[in-house]
Amino acid sequence: MTNMNLVKVGGVCAILLVAFIVVWIILSSASGVEDNPDNIQAYLQGVHNNTMYSASGWFALVGLALVIPAALGFYQALRDARRLSLLALVFFLVGVTVTLASVGLFVGVERQLVPSYAAASEAIKPTLAVVASTLLEAAIWVFSLGLFLSFGIGAILFGFGTLRTSVVRHWIGWLGVIAGILMVCFFLGLLSDILKYIGMVAFILILIWTAAMGVSLLRLRESAV
Repeated sequence: MTNMNLVKVGGVCAILLVAFIVVWIILSSASGVEDNPDNIQAYLQGVHNNTMYSASGWFALVGLALVIPAALGFYQALRDARRLSLLALVFFLVGVTVTLASVGLFVGVERQLVPSYAAASEAIKPTLAVVASTLLEAAIWVFSLGLFLSFGIGAILFGFGTLRTSVVRHWIGWLGVIAGILMVCFFLGLLSDILKYIGMVAFILILIWTAAMGVSLLRLRESAV
């Protein structure tokens, strides 16, 4: 039996996570810091006492944590799709757990290593820079893996699950499928000639799909599921 309370909570969380992710992107861009392990000295200096960058990390953590109840709400609404929706839920939960771990690593570097680097002597700074670069590169790879599993494969499966039911409008299902496929292509490095444009389009479509799912879940009536 469908738990409508969980469906509604999932809808609210889906909308909130889009808002948090948008704020995260805005703050991260405004901070002027680029997460680039190849230029770790500039990163460590830019992050130090950078309030916007610090705030962006917490918005990312909260926003990604909201994926968990949102995905549970998607699953509850699309339970008629059975294996597809269950598999999508698994990919989302595993993916977001991995992604949260990576963002936690970013925050850990910013809160622990950056102050140590700023206070260290010139003899110690190169060692700390190597450690920070290694952790940052690992965080980026783990972050990408998490998004690949959740908003790549998971979105495709939820999209097809939507197409197999009449709970949510089918255009939202197709949007999820297309956005997920573009996300997968981006992280696998396919269509490399237009890779950066694919990533941008995929991310925008994922946000639109998530918000559309959230609104649809809030408008659902118990008789429809």
